Order: sequence, then structure tokens, then C-alpha cells
Amino acid sequence: MLRRMPFGLGRSTHYASPVRLFEEFFTELDRNLGTGFSSDFAVDVQNHPDSVVIKADMPGVSKEDLKVILEGGVLTIGGERRKEAEEKRENFYIREREMGTFSRSFRLPSDIDENSVSAVLDNGVLQLTIKRSEKTKARTVKIS
Repeated sequence: MLRRMPFGLGRSTHYASPVRLFEEFFTELDRNLGTGFSSDFAVDVQNHPDSVVIKADMPGVSKEDLKVILEGGVLTIGGERRKEAEEKRENFYIREREMGTFSRSFRLPSDIDENSVSAVLDNGVLQLTIKRSEKTKARTVKIS
């Protein structure tokens, strides 16, 4: 179980990138001040010989509220978590479920085929499969 600490205190410091630390700081600041929705969501990227597979956690997001764009080797996943039905002013002890828009972009390998993307949303996980171009696949050349 992951325990949240203000401004990322108490988290492991396995991120070597100063940019990542900077983003994390402001994400936590935004979360703690309640000024909006974090654009960070968990992803797994798998590099296969014939494709790249990306799995992104999207709990509570419908496929109508998701947008996937692949252009110029950059994949952008974005969308919106909508508020539930109008609620009366309840006295929340803690409220961590966030609503609002989100977006993340990823640079993909240069040998992908931008016309062969498939997307499936199942049980709150978005899976994107992007095939590699046939012309850039490695092949063995027979020596005569």
C-alpha cells in the first residue's frame, strides 16, 4: 500500500531525472492544494520485436472521455474524468478522487507504423498496440 505524504516526502528517490522530480513536486503541490487534476497516470511500455505495447491505468474513465493521438512519432493520451452526479455538500473526511482533464505524451521509436494502432479499454486499463513498419524490421541476409 502506498502512503501519500505532502510534496512527495517519504517517497523513494529512485527517479534520477531532475525533470521528473520537478514534475512530481508540482503534481504533489497541485494535489495538496486542490487546485486541479494531476496529469500523471501509471503506464507500462513494452518493447517487442514487432510492436510497442502501452498499458495505461484509466480507472473511472469511459472510452468516450479518452483521446489518443499519434503524430510525428509522439503518442499523446488525454481525456477527462468527469464529476459524478451533483452532490449535496457532504462533510468529507478525506477526498482524493480527482476530476478534470489529463494528458501525457510519449516519444516512440522511429520504426513504428503510425497507421497500425489499436486501442482497447478493458477494466480501467487502456492498451495500445503499435506495430513496427515492415520495411524497418531486421532481417537476416544470406551470404553466398
